[in-house]
Amino acid sequence: MSGAIQRLKSAIADDERAELALESRQYLRGHRMESGSGLSQRAWPLLDMMRQAHIQNADIMWGL
Repeated sequence: MSGAIQRLKSAIADDERAELALESRQYLRGHRMESGSGLSQRAWPLLDMMRQAHIQNADIMWGL
């Protein structure tokens, strides 16, 4: 679980950097960019759930 947590944290950081770079380019061109809903925003609940499961040595059950 700790490996998956680290990989998700890295993916979030990469996404945040990419979003900042895109916003900077859009700003320089005079375009206003709407705040995105990229991985960095959507993954926090999953990351928190993974951390709690790891602390409690519990499984994560994902249902529809």
